[in-house]
Amino acid sequence: MKQNPPMSQQRPQFQGGPTGQGTAAYPQLGIRPAPPMNLTGQMQNMSISQQMTQLNDMGNNVPNQGYVNGTASGNITPTGPAFPQRLPITPGMVSTPGSMPGLFQRPLGMPRQRMPTLPSPLSGPQRPLPPTMPGHSYGIPTVSTPQSSLGISSQYPTPPTSNQLSNIGIRPMEPVGIQPLASSPAEAFPATGQSLSMSQQPQAMQQMGIRPLPQQRMPIQPGSYPVQGQYPQVVGSHQVPRPGYPQPGMVPPGRYQQPGAYQGAAPGYAGPTGYAQQKPPGLDPDMIPNTTAVWREDLERYSGKPFDTNSKGVVPPLAATDFSAVDKGNCNPKFIRSTLYGIPNSPDLVKQTLIPLGLIISPLALLKEDETSPVVVDFSVTGPPRCVRCKAYMAPFMKFIDGGRRFTCPLCKGISDVPQDYIAYLDNRGERTDKYQRPELCLGSYEFLVSKEYCRESSLPNHPAFIFVIDVSYNNMKNGLVTFLCSYMSQILENLPRENDETLVDIGFITFSDEVHFWDFSHARPRMIALSDLLENFSPQAHYFLVNPTQAKNKIDQLMTLIPQLYTEDQGTQAMLGPAIEAGMQALTVSKKNGKLVVFQSTLPECGKPGGLKVRDDRKLLGTDKEKNILAPQTTYYNDLAQKCAELGVGVDLFLANPSFIDVATLAQICRLSGGTVYKYTYFLAEKDGQRLFEDCVRSVRFTSAFDTVMRLRTSTGLNPCNFYGSYFMSNSSDVEMGAMDSNKAITVEIKYEDKIPDEEAYFQLAFLYTSLDGSRRVRIHNLALPTVSQYSDVYKLVDSDALINLMLKQAVSTILDSSPKGVRDNIIKRVAQILANYRKNTNTQPNTVQLILPEQLKLLPLFSMCLLKSDALSGALDIMIDDRALAMHIAQTMDARTSLFFLYPRLLPIHQMQDPNENEGSSFPAPIRCSYDRMTQDAVYILENGVYMFIWIGSAVSHEWLRDVLGVNSFNEIRLEQLDHFPELDNPMSEWVRSVVDQIFDERPRSMKMIFAKPHDKMELIMKRFLVEDSQDMNNTGMSYTGFLPHLHKEIKQLLN
Repeated sequence: MKQNPPMSQQRPQFQGGPTGQGTAAYPQLGIRPAPPMNLTGQMQNMSISQQMTQLNDMGNNVPNQGYVNGTASGNITPTGPAFPQRLPITPGMVSTPGSMPGLFQRPLGMPRQRMPTLPSPLSGPQRPLPPTMPGHSYGIPTVSTPQSSLGISSQYPTPPTSNQLSNIGIRPMEPVGIQPLASSPAEAFPATGQSLSMSQQPQAMQQMGIRPLPQQRMPIQPGSYPVQGQYPQVVGSHQVPRPGYPQPGMVPPGRYQQPGAYQGAAPGYAGPTGYAQQKPPGLDPDMIPNTTAVWREDLERYSGKPFDTNSKGVVPPLAATDFSAVDKGNCNPKFIRSTLYGIPNSPDLVKQTLIPLGLIISPLALLKEDETSPVVVDFSVTGPPRCVRCKAYMAPFMKFIDGGRRFTCPLCKGISDVPQDYIAYLDNRGERTDKYQRPELCLGSYEFLVSKEYCRESSLPNHPAFIFVIDVSYNNMKNGLVTFLCSYMSQILENLPRENDETLVDIGFITFSDEVHFWDFSHARPRMIALSDLLENFSPQAHYFLVNPTQAKNKIDQLMTLIPQLYTEDQGTQAMLGPAIEAGMQALTVSKKNGKLVVFQSTLPECGKPGGLKVRDDRKLLGTDKEKNILAPQTTYYNDLAQKCAELGVGVDLFLANPSFIDVATLAQICRLSGGTVYKYTYFLAEKDGQRLFEDCVRSVRFTSAFDTVMRLRTSTGLNPCNFYGSYFMSNSSDVEMGAMDSNKAITVEIKYEDKIPDEEAYFQLAFLYTSLDGSRRVRIHNLALPTVSQYSDVYKLVDSDALINLMLKQAVSTILDSSPKGVRDNIIKRVAQILANYRKNTNTQPNTVQLILPEQLKLLPLFSMCLLKSDALSGALDIMIDDRALAMHIAQTMDARTSLFFLYPRLLPIHQMQDPNENEGSSFPAPIRCSYDRMTQDAVYILENGVYMFIWIGSAVSHEWLRDVLGVNSFNEIRLEQLDHFPELDNPMSEWVRSVVDQIFDERPRSMKMIFAKPHDKMELIMKRFLVEDSQDMNNTGMSYTGFLPHLHKEIKQLLN
């Protein structure tokens, strides 16, 4: 079985200092580094906004999800290796977790794909990454900073173990006359293992233990944060003083003063550390809730302790926590995360709390290696059992009656007959005796292999295809994109899904400028087919255009050599984007294939042609009531085209290498409605941006895992999904359609109340229908059953702040085009104030209005709501570019809960001292500090990253040893920022550790980031300070500091209370 080399082995490794005189680690390949780029010379005449645009590197999502073969294929393997042949499965036969043929499931933390080094003048110094580390997890590391006593988190109940039950005299019951079954779904369906035949499964399952007792619900104490003095001091109720942590105290009243600014600083930016600054009276920043303390506490709680998904009355681990979950009948929180884990049983209770009910849904989310991927069950002949009334699929919460011959659906209360070949006896508890032998009866997530009745035109789909649509106009030839792409195309194609050393997908190529050209592979050499009349719906014969990349490798290599020679810089400057996308979509339609278009574009489509656009780069309108005019699409052409793509099962990824305004607000619609992604490289140069482009292309072809998708959410009676946020298309009010889907995208759904919920639990079932990489049609099911509550206090105890922030972010972005900027900002503050004021009125009897009371689960809500006001998606800096603002809005709409947390509150990581694993829960990853300039010191080095930008700030007093070991220079004055774009590979422990930290960050993030080096007093530092969210900033009147925002919010709350 042929394996692709690890990502760390597919890219060059360079040595040397920041002077650009490093040497390649692979001299035998004839690699030489490209000359260093003089960024100072290029940017000295640019404004800060133009520099930010040049440094703007919106990366790529890493699509992936855990498919399994028709039979069990064992552990997940990288794309490229062969996969076992599919074996026939009898109806209902179970496949143990594994990988669908050709699909690569990237374990969390696996190093990214590296650009292979070629003997090309485009090959330059590349940022090295460490080798693959199995089990390498991504998540927030343990925080070493002292935790304030203000943030006492509720103690989550831990389910009793079997030993604990035995110690108190409780013995689990066993059905009379029946052999003991598996004690849990995790034992019945382990994370890894060999496939079992139908004859082997019952005996194997019966040897796995005993049935667990139901878990008892345990109460969670709420927290509150009284405030004393003129400015609110945040403390907690029911708190016990903790040794070693600062305790709350009286705060002297006084007017809050902004930190002093140093000469030459931008308005609103604090002065550099190491200089005397006036300390503002009022709130003590160390005495208010902060992310580092809360995240560390949650990480410690779940360190080495898997989360039981069926725990009732318990909020899951925070999205920032690296945790493992055991599927006990509810789906993993990484698949579905709810804003509430105690569902109000009446609309009146929701109105009183004002906390919305919503679900953040990532149907293809990546799981850790020790978690169980959804198991596949073959119902391709008989079809999966479903409720006759609401069409819900068989799930663990279905109740069997009449001796197992019928079942009741708790979603709609309908009663359905059990198919004859699916009937099984019930035990003395009323449960089926084969419960732990069938994933759909005991697991929260699983997949059904379904028949052609679930396909378009009742015909089973073919293998999907990828089409590369390349703009070969003047700009893309001049900046080197076409030459670079052709040079590395063979390496990109090596990352396509493979089975038996052959790819599972076909590929095709389209080039376009002022005409669209197909490339025909039916002859000895590739032949171009020009479409002179772009208005005609014409597509070449599919078998001439789409080919297997393994069988046609030589012809593809010939084409990649021909294209740069055929198209020179004498090409026209116009590129017909819309007709090129239409041509690719029609080619897939003719071939009866789903797939993806990977499109490269460099210029604004010419006005007057199909899809042509006007230049509307009026940045002064941002932040005004007229900004909606430049942030809304200026034509419906791309919306209509995207809807056609979604209906035909075609996704579009758009790579923009623009030298000027390109109207992302309009072009992004083709990706938003088809399930694709936008990547932007402003001022693209192959020598500078080629590495990121390569990585993004690899991600685009390697991790996309589902095509022609339809998603439907079913809920209990009384609940109804009403608003959807994300990249999708809806042809009706219930079905969410996407041409393609990856593991990093999330759809957020807001759910409204239509009536009371009479049951003790509320039920949700997500059905995700899609075409897999091997051409099979599947339905992935995620189930969630949550307890209902009738008390105000229970609602606040069981709110998930991470999911709530994600929902608020997407709701705010969706209102930008319908409201004024001030209206959007005021609505966020008003909404947060109402939630906290209602908590005060409904659950707290203390009459003192000078105290700010925060629920324990929402103690970070004020902080993240302030970060939301400062985010590029809503406001951004005063000089942000229109395209950057539009791209931030597009990215925010597709984020899952974890990604949105770090997007709003970036991580600030010290890297000047190696982290001792013994002091950090076994991790060598540095502990993050609070995102404030006052927390930084001149003798340190920090990484600041939010998944879109990465800054490396080097203090002026950092040790000479660190400079020598990591940068290869002897003093601070020798650092040349214009020559730094990566950490050089030096042979010492500190250099290796710093690079490994950077590598892990890149592994965690779904988008490529450029490393931007900064020093005190330079322009890059001013840009970096925009992302120090706890500090005051000058950002369209939304840039107050954290300690300044709390009094402002408290004032709003007091007005509501009065």
